[in-house]
Amino acid sequence: QIVTMAINTPECADLARFFNLKAEIINSASGTLDKLRKDTDGMVRTLVDMEASYLSASFFREIVAAESYAYDPTRPKPGFVTLTGELLFEKRYDQLPPNDAHLQRIADHVSAYLQIVRSQLLATVPKAVVHCMVVPAKQMLLEHFQEEVAGKEEAQLRRLINESEEIAEQRDSLRKRLVLLTKAAKEIAAFM
Repeated sequence: QIVTMAINTPECADLARFFNLKAEIINSASGTLDKLRKDTDGMVRTLVDMEASYLSASFFREIVAAESYAYDPTRPKPGFVTLTGELLFEKRYDQLPPNDAHLQRIADHVSAYLQIVRSQLLATVPKAVVHCMVVPAKQMLLEHFQEEVAGKEEAQLRRLINESEEIAEQRDSLRKRLVLLTKAAKEIAAFM
């Protein structure tokens, strides 16, 4: 879909008259991007698995340390935010029964940790996509298409540009004329 959007931009307007070539470019680019998307998907899954596998206990130590001064009005509030967007230490647990307060505090700490992991993934995943998909696509798409076109026979190339036999004959005739004119120009230049 992104390839079709890109090929329908004003910069590619000249391709409109070569329907078969345009379709071939779309198919080739889509195939290459699908392969790159699979590589990118693997990279993103690895990032998520990595974050899920390594629970950082130091984070929870920081929360407990910050909690000791979080309710002191003379000190700045720590910036831990839960998944719901609440500042962690703006909640009061003293109105809850002791067991519920303890469980709610643990749930809020875990939520704040998940929010930090989520923020890290939001910052990292786009970089992984650019690294695994965009950069290689810039290099590979043109090379891949050139290799594909270079291996085609003349009849297949004519089909790509919708060239009739009449136009092909005219092009060949003009090519021969150009060779003769170039040769004649060299001969004239040699005599002068």
